[in-house]
Order: sequence, then structure tokens, then C-alpha cells
Amino acid sequence: MLWCTDKKYVRPIIPASMSRNRFQLLTAFIRFDDFSTRPQRKINDKLAPIKEIFDLFVQNCIMAYSPGSHVTIDEQLVSFRGRCPFQVYMKSKPDKYGLKIWAMADSKNSYSINLQVYLGKINNKPEKNQGERVLLDLVEPLGTGYGVTSDNFFTSLPLADKLAEKKLTLCGTLRKNKSYIPNELQPKLFRTESSSMFAFTKEHTIVSYTPSKGKAVILLSTQHHDDTVADEKYKNKPHIILHYNDTKGAVDTTDKMVKQ
Repeated sequence: MLWCTDKKYVRPIIPASMSRNRFQLLTAFIRFDDFSTRPQRKINDKLAPIKEIFDLFVQNCIMAYSPGSHVTIDEQLVSFRGRCPFQVYMKSKPDKYGLKIWAMADSKNSYSINLQVYLGKINNKPEKNQGERVLLDLVEPLGTGYGVTSDNFFTSLPLADKLAEKKLTLCGTLRKNKSYIPNELQPKLFRTESSSMFAFTKEHTIVSYTPSKGKAVILLSTQHHDDTVADEKYKNKPHIILHYNDTKGAVDTTDKMVKQ
């Protein structure tokens, strides 16, 4: 597109620097990695072939932008069917096969701030508390005062406390098997549709919302400290859920933009 004749897209400095054919020739043969030392480095790092260029890209993403008040953390699947030791299969994604990347993006404009490639099991064993470890790694470049939104793979009470120590808030869905969720907040047949129940500590708020009979959506927040709910226009949803819905989709939006 940078070499097209359409004035809406062309940037004269690009074709003035080199022809399109020359550019395509260079990109077909250019390397960003020392092939002679790669086998040795791959023993300890599966990402060795692109490690240096990937780290430089992430560092520039961090340096080039100051995020807004809220960030979103989620997983992203980059479609890929080649030979790769850490390729994954995710049935919930449109492309199914590819490379999984943990991503932190600005909740408003979906700018990718920090990225981490999933490299598979360590010593053929699943990692314990992986979601917590990944999220803490991704928020490392942030200062204080930010709000973090995540889904139930990451969200937990211990994680919320660790983020509070960094002066960051957390809002996210919880898996219903967490032992610290009061039994009253679990799905119940007698609960009224579009009703909410809250549980509070000094630092945490857990809300259970009933979208339909016998079902419940449970969220944890350290940003919200009241039982405010919206009106019937929003099906009486708690403000915690409205905030989560408003800030949860940044990484998904980035995923769609990558595929365009």
C-alpha cells in the first residue's frame, strides 16, 4: 500500500527511498537473528529466533505511549500453522491454531502496551498460578493509579491484593469454584432475574448478577465500593458489570485489527 498510486495512502518518502521490488527482495532474505548460535540459545529459550526483535518491539510499544486510566489484559491468538514447538489449539478462536500472546492494551483505543508470548509447558508440567504471574508481568511498566480489567483466567482475590500493593485496582469476572465466594452469591433457582447480591470487605467488592433463572455472573472489583445498579434500560446491571463490559474488549479489538 505504501507504493500504491492512490494519493490517500501513498507517502512519497517511501518510493523515493527504494522501489517496491527492492523492498520485497530485502524482506525475503533479511534476518534478525544469528543462525549460527541459534541452536544453543533455543535450548533455554524457545523464542530465540525472534527474541531480540520481539523484545525491541515491546520496549518501543511501552516507551511510545502513556495509557489512559484503564488497561485490559487478555489473550490473543496469532494465526499460524507452521512448525513451532509452542503452537496452540484454541477452539474458542476463529483461527483455532496459532501462537498465543498475552497482551495488555489501553481500554479506550486498544493500543498494545505490553506483550508476552506463551511458550508452552515448563519441563512438560503446567505452570501453577499462571494467570496471576502473567498479569503481574504485564503491568510491571505501569505506574500507580491505573485500573486493570481481566477475565476469570486471571482474576483472583490474592491477585487483587498484590495489585493493591502496587496501587492498582482490579475488575474482573471470577470462576464460581473459588472458595472465598460466599455460598449466597452462587447461582440459585430462587433468585429473581436481573437481581444482584453484593459482598464487601474494606478493600474488595464481589457482586453476583442473575441474568436468567439458575445462572449467575460473579465479578470482583477493588475499584467499586458500593451496591449501585443501573436502571431497567440496562437490565438493572450493577455498575461493576457495566464498567467491566466497557473496558474488557481492548485486546479483542486489537486481534480483529491484526487480521484485517
